[in-house]
Amino acid sequence: ISDYAGTNFNFSWSLNGGSITNNDDTLVLNPVVPSDEGDYNVVINVDGCIDSTTVPLFLNVNPLPAAPIPSADTICVGDTLTLFANPQGVGPFTFQWSGPNGFAAVVENPIIFGVDLDDIGTYTVTVSDDSTCTATTPLIVENS
Repeated sequence: ISDYAGTNFNFSWSLNGGSITNNDDTLVLNPVVPSDEGDYNVVINVDGCIDSTTVPLFLNVNPLPAAPIPSADTICVGDTLTLFANPQGVGPFTFQWSGPNGFAAVVENPIIFGVDLDDIGTYTVTVSDDSTCTATTPLIVENS
């Protein structure tokens, strides 16, 4: 919002023409939800002078990607472990894996060769869509 000189300030925000309860120069939406999408406007009243020349700002709310459904086979020491992200929805997606023993990977289905007991535990995969919205799910890998 531009700087204005005056004593008494009133900010009247609207979303798609409907009034929003907020008398601040800043509008904070936390958390953002799909119903927050639309055209935002603010009318500023400074000491009785009204400025309604602000340009509407359109807020596009992207849906979160569906939580991935990771999977892995139960393994024995020395086996090869393949982790599967199984992302839901329409990509493209990026992947970030973390896990025991400092494990990290950025591929959809990482492979760990020659598994030992340090590789058993909880792995986490975060899937991001092309709007950088993310969903994270843990996966427990057990020794058989």
